Amino acid sequence: MSDAFLSYSHRDYEFVKRLYQSLENAGREITLDITGILPGEKWEGEIVSLIQEANHFVFIISPDSILSSECQKELELAFSSNKRVITILSRRVELRALPPQLASIQWISMESSADFQSGVDSLLKTFDTDPQWVKMHTSLGIRAQEWDRKDRTNSLVLRGPALEEADTWLLQASSKDPKPTEKQIEFILASRKAASFRQRVIIGSVSFGLLVATVLALVAWGQRELALEKRNQALVSQSKALSAISLQQTDKGQATIGELLSLEALPKRGEEDRPFVPNAVASLLYALFSQREKHVLSGHTDAVNQARFSPDGLRIVTASRDRTARIWSVATGKDIVTLRGHKGQVYRVEFSPDGTQVVTASSDGEARLWSIKTGETIVALEGHEEDVYQASFSPDGRQIITASHDGTARVWPLRGKGVQGKPLVLGGHQGPVWSASFSRDSKRVVTASEDKKARVWRLSETGIEATPLGVEGKPLILDGHRERVLRATFSPDGGRIVTASWDRTARLWNGIDGSKIASLEGHTNGVEQAVFSPDGSFVVTTSADNTARLWDGITGKPIELESETDPKNRNIIVRHRGTVYDAQFSPDGRWLLTTSEDGTARLWDAATRNTIMVFSGHIGRVWSAHFSPDGRHVATASEDDTARIWQVTPSISVAEQWDHGDRVHKAIFAPNGRQLVTVSDDGKVRILNTETGDEVAVMTEHKGQVWYAAFSRDGHRLVTTSTDGTARVWDTTSPRLVHTLRGHEGLVNHAHFSPNGQQVVTGGIEGEEGTARVWDVTSGETIFVLGGHHETVNFAEFSQDGHRIVTASQDSTVRLWNAETGGLIASLEEHQGPVINGAFSPDNTLFATVSWDGTARLWDVTSGKSHSILRGHTDAVLSVAFSPDSRLVATTSSDNTARIWDATSDKTLFVLQGHAGEVQDVSFSSDGRIILTASGDSTARLWHVASGLPVATLEGHGSAVVGAALAPDGRHVATASWDHTARLWKLPVGTDDDWITYARENVPRQLTNDERRRYLGE
Repeated sequence: MSDAFLSYSHRDYEFVKRLYQSLENAGREITLDITGILPGEKWEGEIVSLIQEANHFVFIISPDSILSSECQKELELAFSSNKRVITILSRRVELRALPPQLASIQWISMESSADFQSGVDSLLKTFDTDPQWVKMHTSLGIRAQEWDRKDRTNSLVLRGPALEEADTWLLQASSKDPKPTEKQIEFILASRKAASFRQRVIIGSVSFGLLVATVLALVAWGQRELALEKRNQALVSQSKALSAISLQQTDKGQATIGELLSLEALPKRGEEDRPFVPNAVASLLYALFSQREKHVLSGHTDAVNQARFSPDGLRIVTASRDRTARIWSVATGKDIVTLRGHKGQVYRVEFSPDGTQVVTASSDGEARLWSIKTGETIVALEGHEEDVYQASFSPDGRQIITASHDGTARVWPLRGKGVQGKPLVLGGHQGPVWSASFSRDSKRVVTASEDKKARVWRLSETGIEATPLGVEGKPLILDGHRERVLRATFSPDGGRIVTASWDRTARLWNGIDGSKIASLEGHTNGVEQAVFSPDGSFVVTTSADNTARLWDGITGKPIELESETDPKNRNIIVRHRGTVYDAQFSPDGRWLLTTSEDGTARLWDAATRNTIMVFSGHIGRVWSAHFSPDGRHVATASEDDTARIWQVTPSISVAEQWDHGDRVHKAIFAPNGRQLVTVSDDGKVRILNTETGDEVAVMTEHKGQVWYAAFSRDGHRLVTTSTDGTARVWDTTSPRLVHTLRGHEGLVNHAHFSPNGQQVVTGGIEGEEGTARVWDVTSGETIFVLGGHHETVNFAEFSQDGHRIVTASQDSTVRLWNAETGGLIASLEEHQGPVINGAFSPDNTLFATVSWDGTARLWDVTSGKSHSILRGHTDAVLSVAFSPDSRLVATTSSDNTARIWDATSDKTLFVLQGHAGEVQDVSFSSDGRIILTASGDSTARLWHVASGLPVATLEGHGSAVVGAALAPDGRHVATASWDHTARLWKLPVGTDDDWITYARENVPRQLTNDERRRYLGE
C-alpha cells in the first residue's frame, strides 16, 4: 500500500514532479502513472491496482485535468471505491467548471509558489488524520476485490482476529471518512456468515453476520445468563452496523433501503429482547427526512409503460405490458380498480380533463374509453389495423386522438359518455405514426411518423380544413429530418412545433406556415423526446446519447451553461448513465424531470440547472414520468413492473424566505417563538412573524452593517450591534427604537441582556483598547466600562444568575468580572490564539470559550479556574453551546466538523462529520435531543445527540450559512446566509416512538430477497 496516488494532467508534470519529490522527502510512498508502472505492464489494469492500493487519492486541479478523460476515469474509480479524495489547486479554474463530486471538496491551494510548502504541510496533515481507519479501508478494499474476482469463495473470507478487527472497523463507519464500500460490507458480512456457520450458532441467532458472539450451546442452565448477555452484545453490534449501512444507502439516494435497514435494527413489536440502540433511531430519521419515495405501486405482472395523475391529483392511472391499466389512490398507494379487456400490452393511458374517464392505447389495435367509477369499458375505439401507440384527450375534452402503426391517426368526437359518429382518419404517412398531439386550443393536431415527416392538421366539426399553406383537405407537412420522427409537440401558444428524430436532431418549426426555424444539433445519438417549458421559452431534448439538452424555445439556439467547458456540450443539462427517454417540466416550470435506461429519474432546477434529487429505487428502465397538477409529486413508470410516487420536496422544506439587500448574519427566535429577527450587512433589522411570514417591522436606524442581535428573556426588548459603533435597544411590542448606546468606536461585536432584562453588556473596541460596556436599559446610560483587553472584545455575556460577566478578546485572553461592581475577578490567559466565542452552562457552574488555537476551554463560573481543555479539532474552533441539562458541550470548527463533548471531562463523545465547509454556528434543541449546525458549505444540518449521527440536511441556500437557530418548540429552524436571505424551515415533530410507528406504517415497501441476502446475509 502507498500513502497516496496522484492523478494529474501531463501538462502539470513539472508541478507534480516537485510535489512528488517533496512528499517522498517527507518519507511518504507516492504512486502515479510514471513511477508506479513497470515497462510492458498493461496501463489501465495497473492504474486500477495503484488507486485501490493507495490510502488516499490526490487530484491535481487544473484547466487540463478537469477536461482529461483519463483523469475522469481515475476520479470515477476513486469515488466508486470510496477513497479519501484530496484536491490540490495547481492552476486557477472556475468553481462551476468542476465535476460535481469535486466541487463539494475544499481544495488545498498551491496555485502560487508562496503557497507550495504550506500546501505540502496541509497535505501531510490530512494524510495523518485517522491513518489507521484509512489503512484498514485500503486493506479491506484490496481483499474484497480479490474475493469478488475469485467468485466470492469462502476460502478468501476473513477469519479470527482479522474478522473481529473488521467488525469493529465497520461499526465506526457512521463517524468516519472515507465510508465503506458496498463490496467491503458484503465481504465482511460473508466472512461473518461463514464464521457463524462454522461455529454452529444454536440459539438466538439472527441472520446478520456480525452475531459472532451468539450462544454456542446451552449445555447447562447456569450458562443461560452469560449466553443471553453475549447474545445482547451481538444484537447491539448488529444494530449499529445496520445503522451505519442505512446512513450510507440514504446518502446514495436509497432512502427506502436506509429506512428498512434502520427498522431491522430496532426492536420489533413484541420483540422485547432486542436492545434499543440510539444509532438506529438516528439513521431512521435521516432516511425518513431524506425520503422522497412515497408509494410503490405493485400489482402489475409486467413492465409499466406509463403513469399519469388525474386532474385533481388524487389518483394515478398506469398502463402495463400485462394487458391491463390500473387506477391507484395517491394518498394510500392502493389499487382502486383494474381495467381489463385489452388483448395486448397497454402502451399509453390518460385521464379525461374532467377526471371521470380514462383512455388507453394497446398493441391489440384498439383504444378504449373507460369509466373510472366502474372500471368498465364505455366504448372500444376500433378501426386501426395495427398497434395503437398513443391515445389522448383534446384539452377541451371533446375529442380523442389515436396514433397507430398502420400509418394513420384518428380523431374521435366525444358526446356525452361516449363517442358519437365516425372518426376523422388522418392518413398520408408512409409509415407508423408514433405520436399525435393536440394544440392547446384543440383545433390542430400534429403527427410524427416513421416516414421522417411530421404533419399538421386543422380540425373542425365537419372534417379536415386546410392549413394556410396546405391544399384543401390535406395537411401541412414538416419535411427535413433524415430518420424517423418520434415526437412532435406544439408550443403552449401554438405558434411553434418541435420535433424529435432519430437523425440525432430536433427541429423547431413555425406552427402556422410550417417553415423551419432552427435545427437543434448536438446530440450524438437519436433524439427520443422534445418538450416545451410551460411558458414556451425553453425546449428540452432527450437522447440515446445519455443526455438532455436545453434550447431557446423561440430561436432554437443552445442555452449555454458556464459550468461546461466543452463548447460542443455547453447546453447539456442532464447526464444519465443510459438513454434518456422522457423529460417533463413541472406545471410552474420550476423543475425539470428526466427518466432513463439507468433505472433513475432525476429532478433538476430549471433555473440553475442543478440536480435536486435522484429518484433511485427502480430496478429496471424508467420509461416515463409525470408531475402531479400541484407539482408536489412525481409518478414514474418502470420496466421493473412497478410505478412509484415520489415527493418533489423533502419532509423538511422552506416555509418562508425573506430577502435582504446584503449578507444576513443572524436569525434568532423570540422566546415565544412567534417572532424572528434577522440582521444584515444592508443595515436593516427585520422583525418577522413566524406564523404568517409577514414583516412586522423593518428598522433602518443603524448606519452600518448589523452583525448581532439578542432578545431579553421576556422577549419584550431586543439589542442589536453594528459597525456604526453603536448598539441599539428596541421595544419589540411597538416596535420602536428605545435607546442608541454610544461609546464604542468601530464595530460592536456582541451584546447580551442580564437575566432580569435591566442591563445590557456590549463588546467591541475603543481606540486601541478592547472594551465591554454595561448599560442601564431604562436610561441608556453606561454603568461600567470593562477595560483591559488589548484588542477587540469578541464576546461579552452575563452568567445565568446575573452575578458574573465574561469577556473574550482577539488578544487571546478571557476576563471574568463581577457584574454588580464591575470589578475584575480573574484574567484567564491560557488560550494561544484569539478567543472568539463563549457560552455559560444552564446550571451556571461553567462557562466555555473557543479560540483560533484549536481548543475549547471550560472554566469555573465562580472563580474562573480552569476546569478542562477540549482538544481534538484540527483548526480554529468557532462556536460553542451547552446542552439544556449542562452535561454536554458542542463545538464547531474550521476543520469542517462539530464535536460533542462530556462537560464533566475532556472526552469527545462524537465527531459530527459531513459538512464540506467550516462549521460556524451550533445550538441544542430545547429538549436536548437534537443539535443544529450551520456551515460555509451553504447548508445547515440536524444531528441526533444520543448517537452523534446526522438526522437531516437543510439545503438550498446559495452561499455560506453563518447562523442557525431552533425555535423554542422545536417546530422550526431559522437560517441566515450570505446569499442575502434568511429562511424559515418547518420541522416534522415527534418522539422516537412516534417516528418508529410512522415508519412501520408508511414504509413504501419491504426488503427484497436479494437485498436481505446482501445486507442481512440471509
